[in-house]
Amino acid sequence: MTQANLSETLFKPRFKHPETSTLVRRFNHGAQPPVQSALDGKTIPHWYRMINRLMWIWRGI
Repeated sequence: MTQANLSETLFKPRFKHPETSTLVRRFNHGAQPPVQSALDGKTIPHWYRMINRLMWIWRGI
């Protein structure tokens, strides 16, 4: 029984997976409700993370 070279096994070309942002379509279901607190941050449509300016300033970004 022949064994494959370990380098060939580890570094063989792999299938390129699509970018995850292209897998899900997001729809705007009307206007977003206004943010009640400055500490809550602000939301942007079609973006998965809440943008919180105060937190970014605190982290030094």
